Amino acid sequence: MARMIRKYGDILTCCDFTPCSTGVVVGMVGGRVKVYNSKNGNECITHYCHENTVRYVKCSKNGTLLLTSSFHTQPGAKMWNIEQNQFLMKLHFAGDEYLEFSNLNEDKIVGTKATVDGVLWDVRSGEQIYKFEMSSQTFSGVFYPNALEIVSDDKVWDMRTLRLLRTVPELEGSMVKFSPQNVIYAVGSETRYLLGITPIRTLLFMSQSFKTLDGNNYSTIKIKNAGGRICDLCVNRNGSEIALVENRQTDSVLRIYSVGKRKEEDDEDDTGGKIDFYFNKISTHRDQISQFPERTNTTTLEF
Repeated sequence: MARMIRKYGDILTCCDFTPCSTGVVVGMVGGRVKVYNSKNGNECITHYCHENTVRYVKCSKNGTLLLTSSFHTQPGAKMWNIEQNQFLMKLHFAGDEYLEFSNLNEDKIVGTKATVDGVLWDVRSGEQIYKFEMSSQTFSGVFYPNALEIVSDDKVWDMRTLRLLRTVPELEGSMVKFSPQNVIYAVGSETRYLLGITPIRTLLFMSQSFKTLDGNNYSTIKIKNAGGRICDLCVNRNGSEIALVENRQTDSVLRIYSVGKRKEEDDEDDTGGKIDFYFNKISTHRDQISQFPERTNTTTLEF
């Protein structure tokens, strides 16, 4: 059974599940952020958060705060209160192009500047706590689930001592997300530098596959191919679903997969062998991008 909803001019760039997993927050070209019901595809909220493309969105665990960021406008990143289906700006962070909450009490935010410096912020005061100078060619900070470590490109830092703990070559140049089951999702960037564009902005040109790693020993579990270049990936609160924003020549797609369900007997992994990590597509939010400027873009949601 499929549900089709048409919009105009929407090109998807990033995504995050709401804490209850019944909604998906989606950033778009043009500065809009929309919240969709992930079960039926209905649009719940829309708000213009930036004057240009929204590149990252991240919900707090209680669903009352939302982080958004954009490359081409100042302030580059903002924190919003979400009250009664309305966005109210609480803080802004000049120069940051990526933000993430800490994982336990969410009293800290780690950000990445256009210079690819990582910055640790205090949520209450908005004050800078620490700066990881030029520590990464891509992201300069993703909080480990235990909230005691920060993963910066291929390096893992101790939050308490701000010392380097280990280097993980498999994560070099990757966008990293964690599941509650301590599974790491990593999407590699095939192009680091592009005609003067700062390194983090080349993450718009991502790999067509993502890998999963064991968060305990950083060993690779599986590599999964996608239908297009992955622009963003998010994991829901209990790790049972992931969402991918994929960009291809003709369209931009948000796909939601269930995780851990067994495949059919005739399904194989990429190497043809037995696998124990499964992804089943359960829904698609598709934005058709016209190849001709004079034609109108449409959005199709299929459930």
